[in-house]
Amino acid sequence: MNATLFDTTTISANGKSVYENALESLQSEIDRTQEIFIREHFRHYPNQPSDAWKVLEVASIGTLSKMYKSLKDHLPEKSIIANDMGINSPPVFSGWLEAIVCIRNIIAHHSQLWGYNMTKIPSARLNNPSGKWFINPLTDVQKKKPFLIISCMIYICDKISPENEIKNKILKLIETNPTIPIYKIGFLNQWKNEPLWK
Repeated sequence: MNATLFDTTTISANGKSVYENALESLQSEIDRTQEIFIREHFRHYPNQPSDAWKVLEVASIGTLSKMYKSLKDHLPEKSIIANDMGINSPPVFSGWLEAIVCIRNIIAHHSQLWGYNMTKIPSARLNNPSGKWFINPLTDVQKKKPFLIISCMIYICDKISPENEIKNKILKLIETNPTIPIYKIGFLNQWKNEPLWK
């Protein structure tokens, strides 16, 4: 809620700052949620805003992405958040979030992801990654296809929850469907040899 932490100079098409739009989205998400802990909060404290942990629990990935991007670049907290995700560059992390939101929206609206050339392309270059990433450079095709964004999601999930099963589920899905041409979503030669996918 502290506007001094955010860049309010970036104006959207509706004439409001990205920060103002993100706050409105967040408020809308709070208003429509059916989560008991939010309802109970407003029942006990009718005119007081919810605690940050409660609000962030109901925030969409799109709103979180906009809020993060809107944080002022010089804030140490912006770097801390990126570093916690294993990325030492806030702009790179922001780009990853935007790309993840894009792929989420395609899937959520039942659009065809197969063979899709992504409009939001995250950076494939990580300087000194703290987790398993790629040793070899990705091809231009891999960068434009969902493969790179899927890889970004796996990298972040590994940082948040090292014991997650997301990569194994993807590998099992590919293994049990050997006739599906996975190259159409960017899974090209030697992808299994990269540290992230081993």
